[in-house]
Amino acid sequence: MTNLAISAGAAYYSRVSLYIYDFWVLYVSCTFAWLCSTRNIILPFFRTNVGRQHLDIGVGTGFFPSRANKDKIDQLTLVDLNPNCLSVASKRFTNPPRNGVEAYVSDTLQPEILPVEMRRSFDSVSLMYLLHTLPGPPENKARVFGYVRPYVKKDGVVFGATILGRGVCHNWFGKLLMWVYNWTGIFDNWDDGREEFLKVMEAEFERVEAKVIGCVLVFVASQPRDMDAE
Repeated sequence: MTNLAISAGAAYYSRVSLYIYDFWVLYVSCTFAWLCSTRNIILPFFRTNVGRQHLDIGVGTGFFPSRANKDKIDQLTLVDLNPNCLSVASKRFTNPPRNGVEAYVSDTLQPEILPVEMRRSFDSVSLMYLLHTLPGPPENKARVFGYVRPYVKKDGVVFGATILGRGVCHNWFGKLLMWVYNWTGIFDNWDDGREEFLKVMEAEFERVEAKVIGCVLVFVASQPRDMDAE
């Protein structure tokens, strides 16, 4: 897998596209194409699972952490391949967490998500609408769960949502967006089904909860396995 392939999806998020991201992606697309309301389903889901020390991977505009209860996040770490996303997301916090915001440009499909000197465990790690934008088959994307496991505390969680290409019924609007986004490289999820993601999550975590809402797989994984003991 080349950096060029990885950049194809991330490059879409220019400052111009990020300006309309919340309205087009999180309201119009999620409501009418993916049939999974941001306001009624995904935002409450985020608020329920976010912890005091939080790592947000694939930040978009920073919408979700910025809409979390302000007193829930003491330390926020942002990770994305696109510097534009990190800049917009970081600036979105007019009332930053108590210990501020850290931002890192990083490739999620590489084992070292954070610089070695910054590696630590978090109460929560979020992968919100990230997996369907990553290039390659779902088996390769699912490696992300193994890469994030060391960053999750024993009593912490990794959670997120992703748009599926298989095993769901897309309406005409969803089919249109799927075709356009996969053709342009914004998405790479024609083959994404829930089974491949759940298989790897269950190998990396003791407890996994997941359900499909509309065309979206919503998941929470906790109790990271001790691979050294196995």
